[in-house]
Amino acid sequence: MAKRIKPRDKRVKAQTRQRDRVKRRTRQVCQVMAALGLRDEFQKLGEPVHQIFRRIRLPAPSILVGGSAQSAPETKPIVIQTQRLLDRTTFKLESNGTTLSFTDFISYGLAWWLRFSRFEFPEVGYEDLDRFITLLGERTQQHIYGEVLNALSVMVGRLEETISDYSRLDKRLFYIEPVWEVPAGKLWTVRFALECHTATPKMEWVEGVRKPLYRCGSSFGMHLDWVSWSPEVFGVRNVDRRVPVYVDRHTLNRFRERMVVDPLDDTIEDYIWQSLREPVVVQQDGDTLLVECRVFDYKVGYFVVKVLGDKAVTMTFLFLTMDGTPEGNLLRRRLGINRHDKRYTEVDSLRTFLRSDIRHDPGLVRVFTECGCGDLFALAPGAKLDKSLRGTADDIRHYLGGKLSRLLTRIQQTPPVISNDPDEDDSEPTFESLKDSSLASSTACSTIADAEPSAAADAECRAVPEVSLESPMDMEMPLSELPLEIAELSEPAHRATT
Repeated sequence: MAKRIKPRDKRVKAQTRQRDRVKRRTRQVCQVMAALGLRDEFQKLGEPVHQIFRRIRLPAPSILVGGSAQSAPETKPIVIQTQRLLDRTTFKLESNGTTLSFTDFISYGLAWWLRFSRFEFPEVGYEDLDRFITLLGERTQQHIYGEVLNALSVMVGRLEETISDYSRLDKRLFYIEPVWEVPAGKLWTVRFALECHTATPKMEWVEGVRKPLYRCGSSFGMHLDWVSWSPEVFGVRNVDRRVPVYVDRHTLNRFRERMVVDPLDDTIEDYIWQSLREPVVVQQDGDTLLVECRVFDYKVGYFVVKVLGDKAVTMTFLFLTMDGTPEGNLLRRRLGINRHDKRYTEVDSLRTFLRSDIRHDPGLVRVFTECGCGDLFALAPGAKLDKSLRGTADDIRHYLGGKLSRLLTRIQQTPPVISNDPDEDDSEPTFESLKDSSLASSTACSTIADAEPSAAADAECRAVPEVSLESPMDMEMPLSELPLEIAELSEPAHRATT
């Protein structure tokens, strides 16, 4: 039989909750006053005035589930995590460098600005209080109203980091929209609406195979940002229309296979959007481009992108060490290892470089760094070693045999080349020279310039900053001659190769 709670016990618990609530709100008020530089003046006013200021508050910010996200299975865990983030996030006021809770900033700081600065407040006849209210209106105008955009940008950025864990290009993309509203009979409220875009594949014929293509986008700046490129990326000048970028399922499968270190790590996929949003093109072969893939500004591989009519489509993802990349070709030339050797030794995936003992072998680190793969070791220097990958370094050394020893000896014996000629140009070939070469055919240029954009593509295209192009790196193998990798692109679209 359940124990009955006596009325006296209920009153005691209610009084305890009330005291805790008063203490919490008093602490919040004092923190906001301190951020405004008015804590000492506020303390002099006494408890009756403190009680009034504790009551002048707006509802705490909350997460609102939009209609598009109501039925998504990921919505519930997203709401739990984002609401917890709302309650705990702090940011620094740019006006005075003070750290303040986002919830306190909205609940009290914004409420006081609305009450004492936005509207003229009548004098109450108490000289100290009248002077304090005037000063509070000035400070909230400077440190609250002037910091609203800063506070929102910080909060939205934190929320986007959380929801990106649940977004998938081929499933659903989640994004956050701030909502400022005054519900009927209630106070002004700040909420963040969680919305969802369900991926709809665009079926296209790609090299004789009908494949699903997914528009490349992610949550960015309070909306979904769809990647589109300026035609200048392909060498087309004086054309204003931007080209939408799509990702095919083969690219997603290969990226997940080669880049996901931990099966529970879902954040890595967002770097597809980040890399393609501001593409760094290292080579162009006709209508095919090699675009860098970066994680935290560290190069980890390349996307092979092809121009198809009025759109650009990623054909596959090549890990940094694979044949067809500048670094992979250098490994092949110096160590004599081909694609099958790299797959056998598992140096064609990020997991080997982050979780195995290869990073603790100075000789192997030296060889891969000399071949341009140093970013793979610098990406996460403190990554935890996977026990199942112990001995990987010895296995690779045994497999390479004398090739590794000879290369290390040659590297150690080769002195650094120091040029005394200040006019000597040792830079990589320029992007202009590559475009003028026979490799950069005019096929892609004419296709982009002449193609008529579809209404759907125009509707999806969003303005993004101009892309930055770096000097391309020389490659031994043209992109059109990747027989083993490109041959995999002919697999049926519904087949997910792992």
